[in-house]
Amino acid sequence: LETWLFEFEKTDRAYMTVAIGCTGGQHRSVYIVERLSTHFSQNYSDVLVRHQEANNLVGATR
Repeated sequence: LETWLFEFEKTDRAYMTVAIGCTGGQHRSVYIVERLSTHFSQNYSDVLVRHQEANNLVGATR
């Protein structure tokens, strides 16, 4: 992703979508997305995370 983001910035595009998935969408993908978000938020102020299955997450309060 670091390499892609560097090249992406040169193209002056408005946004990039990165999708991470796993069976069930409650453990591995959520963990990876949160780690990526933490990492890239240090250098990019407009990182947005959306969990498609947020209402189905273990322990979800919604």
